[in-house]
Amino acid sequence: MTTIAVYASGVLIAALAGWGAPPFAGVPAKPVAGVSDAPSAPAPTLQLGWPIWIGIVCDDFEGQRRFYRDVLGLRETGHGAGWAWFDLDGKLLELFAKSSRPQYARRGVTVGFVVEEIRAARATLIERHVTPVGGIEHGSGQAWAYFKDGEGNLFEIVQHH
Repeated sequence: MTTIAVYASGVLIAALAGWGAPPFAGVPAKPVAGVSDAPSAPAPTLQLGWPIWIGIVCDDFEGQRRFYRDVLGLRETGHGAGWAWFDLDGKLLELFAKSSRPQYARRGVTVGFVVEEIRAARATLIERHVTPVGGIEHGSGQAWAYFKDGEGNLFEIVQHH
């Protein structure tokens, strides 16, 4: 598994500063509909490491591209119609333009977790009633799949080939 420290040119990305401490620390837990505290049958193991990828869906793609490149000073390593890649100390920050695809339909930040075997990890998440967003996609020597957490936030699992 890979660990990521998110910084560039000595600037901590403020939007991600909350990663250092859980936002729920000290807040009493609220019951979640359909979720029980009772022990359940053993589930297949799912091992996620610290996020290795961060994706940001943008309302103003070109404005955000200029911001990350020109204001924060990140090195752009690739771009195309509606996407741009930036290097963060050897890790990937990716910008996307909002689009009709479900994973890019609303503005937000997504993290990607490395998994050993994407099909098994996806099946385990679905077994655990995690909502998938589309199927497994492939490209650039990797496979990935999107999901929504309990509040509808998007996250991704990725397997490097």
